[in-house]
Amino acid sequence: DWLKNNGPFDAVVDGANVGLFNQGTYGFNFFQ
Repeated sequence: DWLKNNGPFDAVVDGANVGLFNQGTYGFNFFQ
């Protein structure tokens, strides 16, 4: 389990970063 290996704090930070990165960079700028 990823959460057990990395801890809840890393999961929250990485999840937020990935979500923003995917939405901002890939979702809108690159493909539209």
